[in-house]
Amino acid sequence: MLINSVNIKIKKGGAGIGPTYSLTIFGHGKVIYNGVENVKNMGIIESSITHEKIVDILKIFKDINFFSIDEFQNINLSENKPYTIISITIPKGEKETIKKTIKYVHGDKNVPKELKFLEDKIDEMVNSKKWVGDISDVEGFGQKENVDIQKEEKKLKENGKLKGDKRIKKLIIPISIVIIFILILFLVFYLGLFDFSVQSNDNNQYDENDFLKPDLITSLTASNIQGYSNYSEKNSFKQGDKIYVYQVINNLSKNKDDSFDFVIEYNVVNNDIKYLDRKIPFKSYENFTEFNFNTDEFWPPGNYIIYLLLKDNVSEEQIQYTISFLLTEKYSQLPEIILVDTASIVNAYQDYEKKSVFNVNDRVYIYEEYENITIINSNKCDLYLEIIVTKWQSGETVHNDNTSKNVPGNNAHYWFFDTDSTWESGILYEVNAYVTDNISEKTTSKSTLFSLV
Repeated sequence: MLINSVNIKIKKGGAGIGPTYSLTIFGHGKVIYNGVENVKNMGIIESSITHEKIVDILKIFKDINFFSIDEFQNINLSENKPYTIISITIPKGEKETIKKTIKYVHGDKNVPKELKFLEDKIDEMVNSKKWVGDISDVEGFGQKENVDIQKEEKKLKENGKLKGDKRIKKLIIPISIVIIFILILFLVFYLGLFDFSVQSNDNNQYDENDFLKPDLITSLTASNIQGYSNYSEKNSFKQGDKIYVYQVINNLSKNKDDSFDFVIEYNVVNNDIKYLDRKIPFKSYENFTEFNFNTDEFWPPGNYIIYLLLKDNVSEEQIQYTISFLLTEKYSQLPEIILVDTASIVNAYQDYEKKSVFNVNDRVYIYEEYENITIINSNKCDLYLEIIVTKWQSGETVHNDNTSKNVPGNNAHYWFFDTDSTWESGILYEVNAYVTDNISEKTTSKSTLFSLV
């Protein structure tokens, strides 16, 4: 991407009391300020910023995923509200360009905080305060109006309170009548003052001699169950896994409609500590059943026993049985890359010279720090580190490197590579750093930008 062809514009409107001005920033460093209203300097002023600051501003656009932020619909900039318009145009190839503009009104809760961060950083890097002046008194955009609104709201609340007191007095009697009526219904239906039970029909009675004791055919744990005889049997799980229990039962007694009606009570125990105690009713036309439960990091690794009691509600027969499974430790934390910087030299941990603009044939250093990695066996880890350098926008890979790490050290690592005449100058390059924790089986990434001149 040719940096000199980049164009960034930010326009801010102050709703009559705040500063109204615009900044246009070109990739070669030129800056045009235009003060319109409530600013220290009115009119057009030309200035410039360094190539490094241009790259740093572009980094922020990338870090906040500016091109992925949804544009706000139905924005009315004619309303008496402060607003900001941010626009960026970048080249893609020799003739094509990409442009994105986002307009937003201050005070809108739907506006991502990243946009305000971008807005503030642009002002900071351009040092627009020297032209705009000290706007701390109006940074909130409309504080005086807010005070007036608060006073008006206070009056409305006081008036509403007086009117509300009168309404409450009028409602006391009807509310009391409703409460008394509810109490009467409670006494009648729940305390048994009347018997509304329906006597069973003799045709629904069973001969107890027809009943058989339930017989357990299959009982196991699984990682997944899709239906009868369609399951993935498993008896070893990791912390955080969902555990399925699959059962097939013979000799269940049927209702007149040929349905089964039974209850399963179960508790899960490890070292005499109960982790679950549940009761599940079942009514179906199939003689198999399944249920599941979740584990988490608070379940210690070890052997677990599921104690089950199945009671047939039709025959009132019951059986007891157990299932066992193994739970092993699961590292669930996600590693995090704290920072990735390009540098001219790396001397030691947190000792490097940050740099984002290089000359062709320079050596480029990449310094990164990370955390939340899994440590086992007295300060041991299992990491896979990788960097991939590409041309920003086109995505063409120009360099990659990788290594493994078994000792965390200071949770930091650095790389370096040499550029040469085959590297295109005047464009932005993106460095993508990856950290894979082979123990937790999780990967994270972070990127940064640099340019060659």
